[in-house]
Amino acid sequence: MQLLLDEDVPRPILRALQELGVVCKTVQETAGVGLANGEVVQLATTQNLVIVTFDKDFVPLAEKQPRCKVIFLDFSPRRAARRSSKVAKLIQQALEGLRLKKLFRIRDRI
Repeated sequence: MQLLLDEDVPRPILRALQELGVVCKTVQETAGVGLANGEVVQLATTQNLVIVTFDKDFVPLAEKQPRCKVIFLDFSPRRAARRSSKVAKLIQQALEGLRLKKLFRIRDRI
């Protein structure tokens, strides 16, 4: 599975994921800046991508959209940027869990 990183995901996490060999795209690179959450969901489902975000508003959107998969990072983006390698490993592990469900929440374990 490939990831689509929402605009709120810091660059150090993108780099750490790429170092682990995880294929990632960013919303900015794929569709530009300022996309509404619903448009991000549409983009991800069309391209079969898993959304990674700190935005809790994606949780109900994922529940409504049958093919949408989301990894919701339930902690501070600033703190995550400082621990990007650890966060990247947690995201990589979450990808395995998404094979059986559509929403994976990573709580403040960093």
